[in-house]
Amino acid sequence: MNEKIDPEKFYEMQVLEEQIKMTQQMLENASEQLSMVKGTVISLNEFSELSGKEEFLFPLANGILATGKLEGKKLLVNVGAGVVKEKSIQETITSLKEQEAEVTQFIRNLEQQYTELISKIEEFKDIR
Repeated sequence: MNEKIDPEKFYEMQVLEEQIKMTQQMLENASEQLSMVKGTVISLNEFSELSGKEEFLFPLANGILATGKLEGKKLLVNVGAGVVKEKSIQETITSLKEQEAEVTQFIRNLEQQYTELISKIEEFKDIR
């Protein structure tokens, strides 16, 4: 049988496929960001337990490190728009936990959107 495909439906299906690809990419990026935030929280928790007498390697540039000892446990945190604010380790962890919650919610929303897009594209396949 020579079945004709409705050009409008075909276009809609292509748009849905593109939206699925973009949603997948956004999910991947958000998952990477979530992983980095969680890793930073773990590092900060470990860092908070140090005595301050340990010697550290500080990255200066890609592949260039300096050794040194840390004085105090205050951090300089980029809070956006090139603004740096001094924060305690616990304040920084709290900020990161908030960011973790926001990214987790964003991922949930993306997963829901992805599921809806898949359902729509399945409907098109059933029509064909």
